[in-house]
Amino acid sequence: MLWQLKDCKQKVISFALIMNKSTGSLQFILNEPRNPKNIGASARGMANFGFRNLGVVNPYEKAWRETKSAVKAHEVVTQAKKFKSLKQALQSCHLVVGTSAGSNRSHPFRWMPLTQLRKQVQAHLHKGHRVAIVFGSERSGLSNRDLGYCHFVVRIPTDPKCPSMNLAQAVAVVAHNLQQKSSPRTQATPYSETISVRNRERLIHQGSKAIRNAKLLKGWNKNQTEDHLRQALNRWELNKKDTALLHAIFSWMIKVKKLGRVGIEPT
Repeated sequence: MLWQLKDCKQKVISFALIMNKSTGSLQFILNEPRNPKNIGASARGMANFGFRNLGVVNPYEKAWRETKSAVKAHEVVTQAKKFKSLKQALQSCHLVVGTSAGSNRSHPFRWMPLTQLRKQVQAHLHKGHRVAIVFGSERSGLSNRDLGYCHFVVRIPTDPKCPSMNLAQAVAVVAHNLQQKSSPRTQATPYSETISVRNRERLIHQGSKAIRNAKLLKGWNKNQTEDHLRQALNRWELNKKDTALLHAIFSWMIKVKKLGRVGIEPT
């Protein structure tokens, strides 16, 4: 019994050290929040469980930092980073997890049970990766395009009769879950050489250009091509060697198209 208590204590201490050492590497991001009170309440929910790194994307109210609802967590709001777009907020991240009730989602996102979130986050932080947990606006949540930036989407289990949650409640639930001991049955499979969102987006931009130049996907515009590429790359779990190979292939496609030596037609 004594050795079990010591083992449990060591695991708790180990995780606490990782979290404390990586406070700048784990960020909660609120995407286009509309109500400053919800920003303050979300900051309070984070602080309740020891999290301080908040990012806010394009907040609706200009005076959002003056919120009165961040009781004993006002510094979380005053020190929060403001971003113009979700894409900008995620540039340096290696793991991006979106949140959704998931009741009306038909897209093939990579859903992750809430019970697996802590292990996945812990494994990435241990490797020195930057991690972002993204929450949508109070009115509409995260759009399918927003979720396309996410490697995984966590579904917060709620009653079907009342599936949607208040923004601050969702933040508190996730923050609390990140501090809980994971079930031994849950298995996280983090990538060993995860590429950052910035590098992934560069690859998507280059791939989209190559595909459109080659006219492989007739009728698709730039946004559609990039959205589908983003979903595919998330599923494929690319490492650095994979990324270098795809960059070479896309560069070759662009080059031969410019030289006019190869004509590629869709089947």
